[in-house]
Amino acid sequence: MSPQRMSRGAESFRVTRRRWVPVVKDAAGERLPVDPEASDAYVVVDAILEGQVRLVAAPWPRLDRGGRLHFDDLGRGLGPYRVGSVQALVDRHRARRGQLPRPLRVGDVFLVRGDPGRLRAWEDVVDVTLGARAVAKVALARAVTPNPEVRQRPRSRRAPGGDVDVGPVDARQHGRAAGSVAPPNL
Repeated sequence: MSPQRMSRGAESFRVTRRRWVPVVKDAAGERLPVDPEASDAYVVVDAILEGQVRLVAAPWPRLDRGGRLHFDDLGRGLGPYRVGSVQALVDRHRARRGQLPRPLRVGDVFLVRGDPGRLRAWEDVVDVTLGARAVAKVALARAVTPNPEVRQRPRSRRAPGGDVDVGPVDARQHGRAAGSVAPPNL
């Protein structure tokens, strides 16, 4: 059996000076050049509720030696702002770059040049959602894929002890745990 991922030493987690350069595409699917600066902000749509939008802004991420995103801090919450105000601002910048116009969604990510805390101070906005979601998928896959270096204990061939429940499990008895992604009817 071949391992699904290679062992990465502690050295691969060392942060580099390289800034993350996301893949950004225009409405026709052509790649757009992006050149993030150290002063740029990584702004995420955190919540949209009752006509209000809440954002989270963090310094633009750098890469570690393994190519993973590294944030110097977790950012700060911004807003609430009127959805229409943020949508108009983002649409104006999307149109200028030829990016696809679409409604704001929770999880959308933008490169913001200027003061992220004041919408009127946003000098440039680039929708980097495509690249951010791709990086997030890779991070999730790395997190849930078992590490082949961790040896599991061999399974015992003995019958389980009296305190072990070995019958079919009725999930309705246990309910859903916080953060569970299982549908409630399973």
